[in-house]
Amino acid sequence: MTDPVLAGLRERLERYRGTGDQDAVLAFDVGLELDALLGPNEGFDIEAAHVGGTVHWARYRAGSRSDRDLAEALRLLALVDDRAEGYEIPGPVRLILACRDGH
Repeated sequence: MTDPVLAGLRERLERYRGTGDQDAVLAFDVGLELDALLGPNEGFDIEAAHVGGTVHWARYRAGSRSDRDLAEALRLLALVDDRAEGYEIPGPVRLILACRDGH
């Protein structure tokens, strides 16, 4: 995990949530930061998966409407949901994950 990248993505999420500034999560460099955080050589880190999944979800909700953002949000947040308690999972994602489990 790259701590400065993780911190930067957290700051973007807070700005988006606090002000509604869509550019905070839709800017081109956010995709590069996500790739750096979650790249193939980074291994699995629950915190990185949570932040990455949440950013992908925010991007999808903010207007990217990208299939990739939706798929990555669901994939990463499912991993978090399966492996750890206490992480905030957006309500609509939680409903989808519950359906996956047959509930």
